[in-house]
Amino acid sequence: MTERQHARGAGGRPRKAPDEKRTERLSGLRLTAAERVHVEAQAALAGLPVAEFARRAVLGIKIAPARAATDERAIAEVYRVGVNLAQILKALHFGRGIPNDIADTMAEVRSAMERLAHDGS
Repeated sequence: MTERQHARGAGGRPRKAPDEKRTERLSGLRLTAAERVHVEAQAALAGLPVAEFARRAVLGIKIAPARAATDERAIAEVYRVGVNLAQILKALHFGRGIPNDIADTMAEVRSAMERLAHDGS
């Protein structure tokens, strides 16, 4: 058995180093019912389990909202449109050159794709 296989165990994910294992518990945290509902809602928006959301919040780790499935579909659709435009541009380039309006449209699609991929806006 290689060292790498031994480090992975039966699963497939490498084992954490001893100093990276989360073995300690912070108990005694009390919330009102409204606070608990709020924390659970925020965790759901971030796409995280409540415990992981709370851990990140306590440690000051940035918690980004989870991307909605509609965002993923929008990104995929814009990408497909961009691919189609690129094919059109290539065909036009080999024929008669590239009309300005198609090149402008392609630039707009690329810009929209970059915005969606980076921040979901």
